[in-house]
Amino acid sequence: MWAAPTTSIKRGTMTNANGDDIVAGAGFFYSYAPKGGLKLQLKNVTISNGIATSSDNKKFWYVDSTKYTVDQYDFNIDKGEISNLKTIFDVKKNEIPGLPDGMTIDTDGNLWVALFGGARVIVVNPSTGQLVRTIPIPTAHQITSVAFGGPNLDELYVTATTDDETGSVFRVTGLGVKGLPAFPFDLPVLPLNLITRVGPNLHVIITVRSE
Repeated sequence: MWAAPTTSIKRGTMTNANGDDIVAGAGFFYSYAPKGGLKLQLKNVTISNGIATSSDNKKFWYVDSTKYTVDQYDFNIDKGEISNLKTIFDVKKNEIPGLPDGMTIDTDGNLWVALFGGARVIVVNPSTGQLVRTIPIPTAHQITSVAFGGPNLDELYVTATTDDETGSVFRVTGLGVKGLPAFPFDLPVLPLNLITRVGPNLHVIITVRSE
């Protein structure tokens, strides 16, 4: 889930057939805003993952893990819509192990992408489509997500699952870059749960609170 600067949230889904195997293309990507409600952005999603926007809010990046790509869209912040798909980086074509998973962006506009099964975080320049940096995480193979934190947003926090480092969070310092601050999001007025069916065998439930 990701909060946009115009008081909206964006969330992706995936569908499990019997609680185990993931059904290819059965997921969706939605946005939700208090005034506009739930809006479908993308169909045929398999594993919805990393999300980021540019500092000027004109570009939007998205990861559907089993595509092995980082995709770019034009972002209309006023309408809350994305359009004009362009793949800017392909992990498989660059012969990098792992699937792209969680993602964040730094103040230079570079994308930091966790690689599930790749024991690393890669840094991609979305303007050129080039790999500019690799951060190895040698003690954890299944890297799941990344986020900048710390008092100055200059520390990279990396999450991992399975292997010997199950459920671990790593802190990487001395990178010489900073992340962008996150946008807060609150739903203060709706009194009920919003329950929307988004695919076979799957419900998305957004819980909201009233004041």
